[in-house]
Amino acid sequence: MILVINYIILSILFSFILRTKKCLCQSNTEEKPTKFVMETYDENNELIERYQLNYNYDELFFDEYANLLFLTNIKYIIACSEEDIDKSENEKNTLLFWNTSTVTVFISTAIYVNAFPLWYNELKKTNEKPFCIRIDSVGWYDNAYADICKDDDDSIPCPDLIMIGSTQLAVRYLKDETISLNKYFRNYFLKNGKSLENLLTKYTYYDYYVDNNWLAAPVATDFRVFRFNMTTFNYCISEGYDLHYPPVK
Repeated sequence: MILVINYIILSILFSFILRTKKCLCQSNTEEKPTKFVMETYDENNELIERYQLNYNYDELFFDEYANLLFLTNIKYIIACSEEDIDKSENEKNTLLFWNTSTVTVFISTAIYVNAFPLWYNELKKTNEKPFCIRIDSVGWYDNAYADICKDDDDSIPCPDLIMIGSTQLAVRYLKDETISLNKYFRNYFLKNGKSLENLLTKYTYYDYYVDNNWLAAPVATDFRVFRFNMTTFNYCISEGYDLHYPPVK
């Protein structure tokens, strides 16, 4: 079985959130569910607590969002609409998403939980079964190196989505666990009239475009200040080394 490392769905989701807030706020919310449930589980797969969440479509946040940021010791969560949470697995589809969060830090998972209602409403338009999401905290190692999707071993998990860093994508690619996302890029253009490629930084092209195929799209990027030790440079220069302070002259 081949895993879809589907950054593109997440990218479109957050683009959808940021770019259509005004439209969403003005739309009729009467038919959109506002009550959701999130269950938290520990490392022994034991239920910790069931949270009742109320989504505000004007603010695009759960009313309880600030409280979610401080949760800890959570291995995974399951989020559903209130009317779906107690349905059997035969009556609903639960998407498995591996996040890079750790058991002790829940902040990044809370961000995805907060986006779930908008995603839920979009998928509800085209899916007969209700849609829930399970988000596992697997960390920055297992998300790239753990075995996944073995047809002959049901004990090995098969996530639908994995959050990985740009330097980790090559690991899954070389193990033949990625697919081309070209059609998603085309569909985004046809639906929105804008090229997704033009919204990405030039560095994305080198990180995620391999053999004429888009393998991923970034959800977030960061910029870090480069620092260097002047004392070390001064010592090396005094010893006769031909060094210069960055940038190199």
